[in-house]
Amino acid sequence: MFGDNYEPQLTGFSVWRVSLPRPAELERTAFSFAGPVKATLIPLSAGDCYLALVAPEATPQHRAAGPVIVTQMQGMLSQFGGWIGALRDVIDDQGSAAYGPIEQVTVAEPWARGRVLIGGDAAHATSPHMAQGAAMAAEDAIVLAAELDRHGRLDQALAAWYQRRLPRATLVQNYSAALMRQEQGEPTHADLRLLELPVPAVQGRLAQPY
Repeated sequence: MFGDNYEPQLTGFSVWRVSLPRPAELERTAFSFAGPVKATLIPLSAGDCYLALVAPEATPQHRAAGPVIVTQMQGMLSQFGGWIGALRDVIDDQGSAAYGPIEQVTVAEPWARGRVLIGGDAAHATSPHMAQGAAMAAEDAIVLAAELDRHGRLDQALAAWYQRRLPRATLVQNYSAALMRQEQGEPTHADLRLLELPVPAVQGRLAQPY
């Protein structure tokens, strides 16, 4: 739709992910830091959890294989103590390990042309620091259906959809990136101004009907 006007932009960070047996100590989402590495543990069920490790990486790897990903995660987890550090001993048996650079996509013009549109990560990919990427994609679809019901003309519906979605998608994208840079000690002045609004306030804003 847009030719070569937009390419994913590297953020300088990458994420390593894996599903694991849930430790007995994990009662809710947990965050921990060891130097520049951030560990996030999210309970999925009574027996399973999801582990994500975020770390700086200037040059992304290409086609990293499963064993390499596991070895890298074990090396990062060796910097942690306690039961989070002990997770390095159970990753070996997991086949779900995945890796990817954290990229951002910002399509800075309306996301529809004629009868064709884009949404979700194709239009506004974000870092995972607010855990809202999938939610923003789902909202794109729900709001699109609402605007198609509300308007008799397709062009009006798509224009209204874009105007409703842009502020929320932009807030999530900018705030997530600000959190990422702050955690690594590299926030910009714009980040610091944005982060004057605490995370619960942003979550409360997203929870409000609009």
